[in-house]
Amino acid sequence: MDVARADLARTARLARLQLSEAEIARLTVELNGILAHVEALLAIDVDMAAQAPLAAPAAPAARPDEPDADPLSVPVAEQAPEWRSGYFTVPRVLGP
Repeated sequence: MDVARADLARTARLARLQLSEAEIARLTVELNGILAHVEALLAIDVDMAAQAPLAAPAAPAARPDEPDADPLSVPVAEQAPEWRSGYFTVPRVLGP
C-alpha cells in the first residue's frame, strides 16, 4: 500500500495542517518508507518463535503482592519545613 500525494494533501487539509509542496513530497516519501518497513515486518514468519520453549522458567515473585506503602528511610514529618496535624504547612502564596 502506497500513500499518494493527493491522499496526504487531503489528510493534511482535514487535520488543518498547512503543508508546503516540498513538505508534502518529503512526507509522502517518508510515509511510503514506513509502510514498506511495516510490510516487511508483516512478512516475517513468527510461528516458530511462538512455539519456542522458554530458556528458563519464570522466577517466582520475591515477596507476596500485598498493597502497602513502602517504608521511608526518613519519616515525612522530618523532611517537611513545617508539619502540623499530619499535613505539610506552607506559606500563603495568594492574597490574604
